[in-house]
Amino acid sequence: EQLAQPIKEITGEDLLNDNIDSIPVLVEPFLHRVGLACLAGSSDTGKSSLLRQLAVDIVTGNADFLGFPILATHKSVIFVSTEDDPKAVAYLLKRQTQGLQPEQLKNLRFLFDTDNLLSELDARLTTQPADLVVIDCFADAHAGDLKDTQKIRTYLHPFQMLAQKHQCLCLFLHHTGKRTEGFEPNKNNLLSGQGFEAKMRLVIELRADPAIDEKRHLCIVKGNYLPASY
Repeated sequence: EQLAQPIKEITGEDLLNDNIDSIPVLVEPFLHRVGLACLAGSSDTGKSSLLRQLAVDIVTGNADFLGFPILATHKSVIFVSTEDDPKAVAYLLKRQTQGLQPEQLKNLRFLFDTDNLLSELDARLTTQPADLVVIDCFADAHAGDLKDTQKIRTYLHPFQMLAQKHQCLCLFLHHTGKRTEGFEPNKNNLLSGQGFEAKMRLVIELRADPAIDEKRHLCIVKGNYLPASY
């Protein structure tokens, strides 16, 4: 039986000689440039709207997102939408981008079908690199048992490899449990087994303010590359 080609190894010397003194970021300081991240929250908090706004700010070359500097390389985003169809997204996007010309969003590419999602993303990223891949939402794309930790980790690992191959961030929209809405923001509020949260390098929980309807709280509940102060 023919042996597989050996995986290229990297030594500690190689790593120390790499001129890296901080984790490269897409949105400073919290969104890292390469890997997996999650934005979670309960229903109707505006998670999809927030991620569309992030995508728009990246592709139109805005200097910042919510006041945080954007350090995009390609000014390109792929947005996988499983909960809204093209007509709905067209309506919502028009409401969010008043004052922009259609050609300004040519680098914002939408996918509405999750069949063969990994290979489709790989092909598109090879043809045109992107800074960010948004998957809205994880439960639909995974379509498996959200309590099976090992299967979730197995499902997410190729996305981690995809992010490394194409030097981009894969950002998953996910949901928190209804029973957790009265709890403090916490990474353990997410639906699914611990396998999902463990694979994420960053988890942000979006919370509606209990007193002011239009106010939202963006809470970093896990950040492997961030000081605890965040």
